[in-house]
Amino acid sequence: MHITGKLGSGDIYKAGEGGGKGSPTGSGVARWTSQLKEALRMNGLPTTASYVNAWLRQIETESGGNERAVQPGIEPDGDGSGPAMGLIQAKKGTFLANAFPGHGNIFNGFDSMLAGIRYALKRYGPDTVSYTHLPSPRDRT
Repeated sequence: MHITGKLGSGDIYKAGEGGGKGSPTGSGVARWTSQLKEALRMNGLPTTASYVNAWLRQIETESGGNERAVQPGIEPDGDGSGPAMGLIQAKKGTFLANAFPGHGNIFNGFDSMLAGIRYALKRYGPDTVSYTHLPSPRDRT
């Protein structure tokens, strides 16, 4: 959703389009566990307790489990990339560069996890558990 309240033209704004899953019931980040395990598997990563718990902690840090979260401000980082959005809090360009085919809705938690895990895998390698021990991306340089 654009800040004007209207749906935008990019794939990340086409709610319900693609292969995303619905929001799990419940509250808190633990409700994402099942979908997180599937996203890890689809990225070729293990679904061990250490991976799952590390990613759940990262989701808690990024969005508190809110798949519709948006970083405050139109240009909060002042770098032209816009706000971080979604469950994993990715910037639009990062999300689009790492989205799985058919999973182009940044506000769908499953789509966000797929892209966020893929990004971390590319950037930090297969030990993405180490990535999840870093501060929030907003605090990284």
